[in-house]
Amino acid sequence: MADALAESFSQLSLTTPKSNAAVHAKAKPKRCPTYVPPHRRTLFFGYNVPTRWVWAYARQNLKPRPQGYNEIELLLYGMDILKRETGIQTLDLDEARKPTDTQPPAHLIHWENEAIPILTICSSEDFKYRPTREQVDKLSGILENLQTPRWWTSVKSYDY
Repeated sequence: MADALAESFSQLSLTTPKSNAAVHAKAKPKRCPTYVPPHRRTLFFGYNVPTRWVWAYARQNLKPRPQGYNEIELLLYGMDILKRETGIQTLDLDEARKPTDTQPPAHLIHWENEAIPILTICSSEDFKYRPTREQVDKLSGILENLQTPRWWTSVKSYDY
């Protein structure tokens, strides 16, 4: 009997079952951007997008109505549609005075009222709320990959 017991133990293979959570766990999504350049002013990470582009985007995605839409409504609806389509809840429009990390050709920068309009993904102030790489890629696709997001220096100075 002792020999049979020893033999059955030798044939026994012990493995620990993997937990259900470990099997179905997904890798944490990569956040974008991963680096904030040092700077005294607030920095915005995003695209140089004219306000009229947001208006046009809203017009193509909204149902027409008899009285039409004014510019403020188009801006608000356009931003809301972009947030829903990309999942980037920190998406905003801000103004910058210059690019920070790279120098795009001057003819590619759109200016409005002596400032550069930026479709902001996140800022250096709210860096922990960065979107995922997939969300940024989705926004780039909506913008037809005409440019890549970059850091821009804010017009406003918050030196106290």
